[in-house]
Amino acid sequence: MFKNLVYCVSFLCLLNSTTLYANEIRQSPYKTDLWERLIFFHNGAFQITDRNFLLSHKNPSVKLELSLTIKAMKNNPSFICKYPARYKYLTENSLLAIQDANCPNLKKYRENVIADKFYYIFASKNFTSITSFMGHSLLAVSGTDLSGKERSHAYTFFANLYDVNIFTLLYDAFIGGLEGVFALSPLSEKLNEYLDEGREIWRLELNISQQKRALLKDSLWELKDVKPEYFLHDFNCATIIYYSLGIVLPDILASQSFFTSPVDIYKSLQIKNYIKNIQIQYKEDTFEQLGKDYSTVQPSLEMQDSSIGVYYKDGVHLTFMGASHRTRTPQIATIEQTRLKIGEIDFNITKNKIENFSAYEYLDLPRHKGLSSHLFLGASRNDYTNYDKLRPNAAMSFGSDWQYGKASFSVLAGARVQAKDLVNPILESFSSYKFNDYTTFTLATEFQTNGENELYKTKALFSKRVSKNWVIFAGYDVMKSNNFNEEHLVTGIDYHF
Repeated sequence: MFKNLVYCVSFLCLLNSTTLYANEIRQSPYKTDLWERLIFFHNGAFQITDRNFLLSHKNPSVKLELSLTIKAMKNNPSFICKYPARYKYLTENSLLAIQDANCPNLKKYRENVIADKFYYIFASKNFTSITSFMGHSLLAVSGTDLSGKERSHAYTFFANLYDVNIFTLLYDAFIGGLEGVFALSPLSEKLNEYLDEGREIWRLELNISQQKRALLKDSLWELKDVKPEYFLHDFNCATIIYYSLGIVLPDILASQSFFTSPVDIYKSLQIKNYIKNIQIQYKEDTFEQLGKDYSTVQPSLEMQDSSIGVYYKDGVHLTFMGASHRTRTPQIATIEQTRLKIGEIDFNITKNKIENFSAYEYLDLPRHKGLSSHLFLGASRNDYTNYDKLRPNAAMSFGSDWQYGKASFSVLAGARVQAKDLVNPILESFSSYKFNDYTTFTLATEFQTNGENELYKTKALFSKRVSKNWVIFAGYDVMKSNNFNEEHLVTGIDYHF
């Protein structure tokens, strides 16, 4: 009864009752949550605070955003053209009367971008790009326009790297922030770009109703002028797509992980049965390079990106890794055991010392002909006289990889730069044998010298994935120089989440 009275009051009374209505609709969680999802309010904070998106950007508030949006649309119908998804929400919930608005650009968009079908597209990882080494994701639509022409478009969010300083790129990607860009382009352009890079493309047709497709399409229109800061770890291509899909598929948000990656979205859609069918595209020479019997593995079968672990070596160690995998992590999709670490810390509880810190590290071993590479930025034990001393350093090496059946072998050469010793030549090798998708043997060796002293490292591990999230491992670790010789058995367990 009260709700009906509110709807019947005058124009001025409606303005004053906005806050009252916001309290009332809390009794309907779906409606309240929908408004929050439309304005990208998640986990108690606005994920987009750009002034071109958030009207309350000076003092962000869910209630204030609702009030300002209603006021703006009443006073200036052009805001209806700017925020068509919000307008739909407000009119359907009787918060705003239906109004006439001349929106030629929105009309053109709706006529030319046809959403008979919506797709989530996952492009496999590319270690040569700092913003794509965990894969890339985009949304796409396709359909037939009024003239009978087939159309398909891609919605993408990416970091603008054109004017980025290469020497500060890593800092900007994690701390300073990069300029984020939304783009709408022909789908074929994006797919060809990925295929030219040798990536596999997984196109997932989504099982979404026509009403939800229309709402999602309008909500993506609202992002066209927005340039939020891009952060690799918490606001990347996957983050924005995850929240956008969550507008119409709210239940996928319940499975949000510590570090949202393109594969996480794939898994969420699969778990909630929103995938209607899957198409896979390869580069033209894929089967020529990898053999006619080559077959790929669903990305969703890979382990979660973040992990914590405990192991025993020269004491009890605790580990945490923001993303993504170690060489000891059994990798289903490849024979080669690659490595990608973002924010990994290894703490020796017994000695009360940090043993290793990887701000960013990758080991790329291409499964087809190409240059293998290994990059490390962080702090590790590379001192020639003190086994336990942690040395900040940066290392880069290049080489080649050979694959024989289930075995892989690679050799790389390069240099490590660290204080006191300056440039230290290094020679590395990485070997692996894949017993099956869940059991591997890895062997890593490293030689380093400063001209006067030499440092040798060897680590051999058997690893087994024992469930969806757990990996157990055991092996042998050796580190020796002219001044010490440390050899230890290693055994431990990792939990991925």
